[in-house]
Amino acid sequence: MTIRSFDLLQNRDRLLKQASSLLKHRDEARPIAGGTTLVILMKQRAVHYPYLVDLQSIPGLNQITREADGTRIGALVTHRTVELSHLVAELFSGCRRSFQQDWQRAGKGNRVCGGNLAHADYRLDPPPALLLLKSEVTAVRAGRYAGDPIEGFFQGNV
Repeated sequence: MTIRSFDLLQNRDRLLKQASSLLKHRDEARPIAGGTTLVILMKQRAVHYPYLVDLQSIPGLNQITREADGTRIGALVTHRTVELSHLVAELFSGCRRSFQQDWQRAGKGNRVCGGNLAHADYRLDPPPALLLLKSEVTAVRAGRYAGDPIEGFFQGNV
């Protein structure tokens, strides 16, 4: 099956706020980064979004960094990057293993962390590990950043 047509909205300024604005002003728009699950669902015609907002050009979303309040895993970090990260291995070995298992089971593709969480598939390994670590999800709403406990994300409160 082929994917129904859609417009890919480019983020020319490479800013998260611009991407958020594009999503806010188009009710039928969805973000796309790696697109592994989204593309499969669109090919199966299980979902259709006439607008996809490209997130790949936004700097920093593909990095793992240690910060004053914890460790930040960007939404575009691949499962393989988490698995190979010395920082994650040092601080969160169980979390690292869950990403490794998911990456191996999924056919060793380029799954990204943000898409994995957004898909909310109960069969995936990383979400339970992130719940046990009492992780937070940082979302951009109307140009403002808001950090919320990951439990709320899975309950639809974020």
